[in-house]
Amino acid sequence: MVTALTINYMTTTNLATTSCDSSRVNGTWYYTSQTVTDSFTTSLGCDSIVVYYITISNTLYSSEDLFGCESMVYKSATYTSSTQVIDSLVSAKGCDSIHAANLFITQPIIQKQKLTTCPGEEYELASGELISDSGIYFSTLISVSGCDSIIIEEIGYYDIKESLVPDIEKCVGDEVTFDISVWDSYEHIQWSTGEENTNILLDNFGLYAVNLTDKNGCIVRDTFRVIDAKCPHCPVYVPNAFTPNQSWINENFKPIHKCTFSEYKLQIYNRWGELIFETFDPEEFWDGVYLGKDVQQGVYVWILFYVDKKTKRAIPQRGL
Repeated sequence: MVTALTINYMTTTNLATTSCDSSRVNGTWYYTSQTVTDSFTTSLGCDSIVVYYITISNTLYSSEDLFGCESMVYKSATYTSSTQVIDSLVSAKGCDSIHAANLFITQPIIQKQKLTTCPGEEYELASGELISDSGIYFSTLISVSGCDSIIIEEIGYYDIKESLVPDIEKCVGDEVTFDISVWDSYEHIQWSTGEENTNILLDNFGLYAVNLTDKNGCIVRDTFRVIDAKCPHCPVYVPNAFTPNQSWINENFKPIHKCTFSEYKLQIYNRWGELIFETFDPEEFWDGVYLGKDVQQGVYVWILFYVDKKTKRAIPQRGL
């Protein structure tokens, strides 16, 4: 008996699949590239092997940071504030390629400052410039991000009096007290005499100075003079005649005054130039007696010298 045998060989099938991010094979998901082998039984009852070559191409992600001032043009579009721009591209393998552009846009930093300072003082702006006039100034600086930083400075100056103390006139010998507090109030006062009171005693002529610090810390310097007012001296009236005849009327010779003297001398001479009377006492008088006897009626020369204690003026007078 002859029997015919048929031999069926095992078959192997190779399959290749390429996917983006994931691939499903026979109900199973795969997320990485790998080789998967699966066995089947054919209708003839023989094994059939299927080999799957799975290639997974993942989505490509990339990003960049871009910095700009005020505005930025990115891919023909203008942006004025920070944002993120996403672009989806297709790679050579047909999968997504995602690119994120992070746009950092810095607006100008604007700061406003207002300052009042003392007249005559220089002020340094944020830019480093020194100014001495009031006004509004703009300084443009570069911030740490490389963008503009604008500082607006409004500078003003306190209003202070330029001339504070007027020149003062006084008579010789007078003591004048000047009180500066009647003009204004000050935090500190320094006179050229070294005093620091609000008032100062002015007993000498000449130039004086004062430094005044006001409530804002501003220092004002002023000078003034104490001037001789050329006040008239105290008058002395000297009579031109007297009658020492014991009538009790006009009995004595004495200058008439209401003065105070720092020096006083009265001398009387006869016609021969002989000194017959002298006194240094403003209250002493001559009674017409010389060496114990009444002098003869006639013309006598008197010489008067005195220094007015108030005005300190020396006054010489003479007469008959």
